[in-house]
Amino acid sequence: MSKTGSTLWAIVLLVTIASSSANCQTNGQTVFELEGNVTSPVSLPPDVIAVLKSDKVVDGCFKTEGAGVNEEAWFEAAEFDLNDDHRADLIIKPKHTCLFGANQGPFWIFQNVHDGYQKVLSATGLKLTILPEKFNSFNTIRVGRAEGMKGRDTLFRFSQGKYRPAK
Repeated sequence: MSKTGSTLWAIVLLVTIASSSANCQTNGQTVFELEGNVTSPVSLPPDVIAVLKSDKVVDGCFKTEGAGVNEEAWFEAAEFDLNDDHRADLIIKPKHTCLFGANQGPFWIFQNVHDGYQKVLSATGLKLTILPEKFNSFNTIRVGRAEGMKGRDTLFRFSQGKYRPAK
């Protein structure tokens, strides 16, 4: 293969890799506020909704609202490739006010694994931020909340299959 052919092949390969990575990070949104909107919402798979329903607060709200509720409408989700594996992970926040607490609400992250999605974070706060810093190949997550009259942040780093508070 000629030098020009090799260069062209390398450029095609780089463009393919870049576009495949961009497809997983469709919106680039890194800040999710409890009362804010997801800029490019995506639908939730039924298996993810089933896991969310196992949450005590979510289950209680569904029981209060009664049968026949549109469960997916209670949440907003965005895609973000948290570990650069070219698979879109899900960042989920509540949309229905029944899920909001006093100055806080739940946030969830589901990792896209080979056979579906796995919940890797469940945290309560006012804002979830995806930080550029990596730990074990995953973005670090910051969850901000209000305690009394002060703001408190908790950093979460990926370890042993899920996000855990940083020490």
